[in-house]
Amino acid sequence: MAFRRNFERADDAQIRRKVIMLIGTIILVVLLINLAWNYAISPKPHIISVEMISRDQFVVQTDTTNYNKFASTLKQRVIQAKKEHLNNQIQLTVPTTAKKSTSITDIIMIVAAMDLDWEIKNK
Repeated sequence: MAFRRNFERADDAQIRRKVIMLIGTIILVVLLINLAWNYAISPKPHIISVEMISRDQFVVQTDTTNYNKFASTLKQRVIQAKKEHLNNQIQLTVPTTAKKSTSITDIIMIVAAMDLDWEIKNK
């Protein structure tokens, strides 16, 4: 008696392998897209430096200004930076004595109102 092969089962096995490979490929692509989305390397932000020299004197980038003109000067710099760069950040440098006093709170409110990321550093 001759050995007979069942051709229907052979086709089913090939189709099953192809479906498993297709599902595995789709899952791998989705995982790689998810990893690329979550761990995207963003460029370093453009830093707008603000240095508090004293209670009434500030340096915004290269402009020296007093307390009365601080908000308008900072706003001009922020508008200019938003036109030139996509990612901006304000870096506020304060003396160590100012961080413990209440004189810094209104300056922080002005910086926070600029709607940018910001950080405080000590001199």
